[in-house]
Amino acid sequence: MKLIFLPVLFLFFILSGVKVNGQAAGNSTEEELTEEAATARTIFVPSFSYGQTSFDDVQKRNLQLGLTVSRFNLADRNRFLLFSFFYNPTFVEGLVDNYPERYHNGGMAFMTRFNRHTFNAAFFAQTDKPIYNGINTLIATAGYSNNVVNGQHFLLNIGLNLVLADVGVKLPNDMAWLLWPIPMVEAGWEYRWVRVRLSLLQRLVHLTVAPQSLWSLTANLRYPNYDITLWYRYLRNSRPAAELLGIGLGFKDETSRVTAGDGRWYGINYTSIYGVIRLFQLVEIHSGWVFNGRAGYNDSGLNIANAVNIRQNYDINIGQGFFFTISARMMF
Repeated sequence: MKLIFLPVLFLFFILSGVKVNGQAAGNSTEEELTEEAATARTIFVPSFSYGQTSFDDVQKRNLQLGLTVSRFNLADRNRFLLFSFFYNPTFVEGLVDNYPERYHNGGMAFMTRFNRHTFNAAFFAQTDKPIYNGINTLIATAGYSNNVVNGQHFLLNIGLNLVLADVGVKLPNDMAWLLWPIPMVEAGWEYRWVRVRLSLLQRLVHLTVAPQSLWSLTANLRYPNYDITLWYRYLRNSRPAAELLGIGLGFKDETSRVTAGDGRWYGINYTSIYGVIRLFQLVEIHSGWVFNGRAGYNDSGLNIANAVNIRQNYDINIGQGFFFTISARMMF
């Protein structure tokens, strides 16, 4: 479900970059700025990333290509439209016999907002064959949310998503029950030194301590995984631009898994200490040590939806090593 973050992330980058550019245009007249703000804009954001994780017994490489298209108006940021697409082939060496070594992740997302209303749709596939390899290898969602509260310190969105996924529930005729209504609750609270974001649909809590300080702490918590980073930022009291330029030291527990078309799946869980460099919207580099690497395999015919991140399933020691990821994007 990480795909759902993609359009929101790029919207943040886009609006932040526009804000910085607007502040730099000190020589523009007030009339020119007003005319510019009233103009609808369409921005294309192609992105690229490459990552490699190497353990004693397993090596994993992945490449990701993406494109986000956004249309918005600076005079009314409550109205926008976003479309994003990504494709992510993954190559794994050192798996047990008879498990594929090449996997394909891909998907797309759509989001539009006007006033307090937001509509979204997403498709995500993950399998050993490109795009589609059976209903058990994909998840599709469509939903609506309403901005119930939009105060100075508190934000609350409530809605409903319809999720298409095979979670293993069978009807009396042995057909799979595929459509599930899932409530969507997104809340945010910010006051002075603390900012909290909560998403029930994505099971995610994002915490930022001292968001406008040179030193800041961020934490992404999604059971059973976490990612905590201590940041030093070069810009102060200019949020959100301050979050686009800095260096950090992080500690995380991460799990990745892939489901094959026949229902078998493999997963890797590890802990890492890493450093990160963020250069505005353009480049972000992560690199560090990985340890306590464990792999898990399951041949019982599970699917993408219920092959959950239960650590007890990861009982094969694959050692320790290193990882690095470089991401780049541009806007035009």
